[in-house]
Amino acid sequence: MRWCFLALSLVCPLVVAAAPEDLRVVRVINDTRTQIVSFAVASAGSGHWRTIEFTRRPFDYGLVFTLAWHDGDGCLRDFRTMLSDGRRIDARGFDLCGPDTAYWPGRFFHHGRQVEMPRL
Repeated sequence: MRWCFLALSLVCPLVVAAAPEDLRVVRVINDTRTQIVSFAVASAGSGHWRTIEFTRRPFDYGLVFTLAWHDGDGCLRDFRTMLSDGRRIDARGFDLCGPDTAYWPGRFFHHGRQVEMPRL
């Protein structure tokens, strides 16, 4: 399996002198066995999705991309991953302030249906 690392930056909104605790970073690791064609993020429960514009599309199985942005909306986010086979994976309440900020969308889809994200 070939692993490539690609860093993307999302600034929403642009904060000139943001404190380090306002920096949100997540690594998205494609473990879905298909391609990721789009990815969106929202503050937890808000329903205000911001689609991430990739410099390279689609993201094949095994690829990793990193998102980083400054904001003051707390630690919890909702993620929406659209796959090339038409599946949509919604993960709600992902904690960006926890010890592991790696998001594996395939872990939320088992046996052809979506499962809930475990709460810590």
